[in-house]
Amino acid sequence: MQATPAAKQRIQYIDLAKGFCILLVVASHILAFYRTQLPYDSVLKCFRMPLYFFLSGVFFKQYENFGGFVKRKINKLLIPFLFFYVTLGIILPWALYQWCGIKLLSYNPRFDFLQNLAQVWTLEKFPNAAIWFLICLLEVNLIFYVIFMVARRVRWHATYLIAAMSVACGALGMTLSYCHINLPCFIDSALTSMPFFALGYILNRKTRVMYNGWRCDKWLWVVVLACVPLLFWLAYPLDYRCNYFAGCYLTAHLCGVVGTIMTIFLAKMIRHIPLVTYWGRYSIMILCTHQVLYQLLDLLLKQFVPRGWWRISVCLTLTMMLYLLIIPFMRRFMPHVTAQNDVIKIN
Repeated sequence: MQATPAAKQRIQYIDLAKGFCILLVVASHILAFYRTQLPYDSVLKCFRMPLYFFLSGVFFKQYENFGGFVKRKINKLLIPFLFFYVTLGIILPWALYQWCGIKLLSYNPRFDFLQNLAQVWTLEKFPNAAIWFLICLLEVNLIFYVIFMVARRVRWHATYLIAAMSVACGALGMTLSYCHINLPCFIDSALTSMPFFALGYILNRKTRVMYNGWRCDKWLWVVVLACVPLLFWLAYPLDYRCNYFAGCYLTAHLCGVVGTIMTIFLAKMIRHIPLVTYWGRYSIMILCTHQVLYQLLDLLLKQFVPRGWWRISVCLTLTMMLYLLIIPFMRRFMPHVTAQNDVIKIN
């Protein structure tokens, strides 16, 4: 299970791919806030979350042991979840309503902290809902670590075993969806998403696909162009957060892989777009904060911009541009809760 030499290189365009991904997430949530959707919204939804899981799998590392691995994931995922769950999901909405009379969507006048925290586990409902991904990704990492260690002990065709077990997890997650069985705290969504995470790990560690100089790089544009009509043909309504799929379950995974490969290859061809690459590098900050930000912006915009596509466009633009100020602020004053510095020290 030793990494290839290529695995030690820095993949320059990954931040651009992450930037594309976070733009899709923010745009989707703003459109939902205004109760609007794009004509082919299902095409974007079919690979938006798979792309995120794939990119996370690219950076999977075993580290020194399971304890060290868990500590790192707590620092990178659980602590940001808890911080932004409390601050932007509870404290800020309450303060804005009590002091300014501003009522955000997440405000609950009868809020009970312990009861609501229990609902995160049982009902999967909580304020600042975008951060569900952090909990789900934590579970995906833990499941994959077990798969990785089992494959490492077996050794014989370990990569194939990782792929097989990850696909089996994906099939189990889809089966749970088909049977309308909801496992608590997004565990079913984590199972469904395992193949994408494993694909990111395998392509990064066991092939040259992700790195410049791959012998097929000159044909990337052909793959990208071929993926577009395929996505429009296969895509259908789905929701990885709820583990809901309205069509064929095999097609859902196929759409996720096709859309992910298309986006990765597109980013590999372009390599760098200054703003988008910057947003991608600090995408966790945007993920955790954008839902409150665009709600506050809307309070201002509705005084000056008529409702409709103009307001949606202005809201999306201002939301993303404000991160040119917010990201440096969070890097300077909030590094421990934005996955920049560790809270739990690693020996």
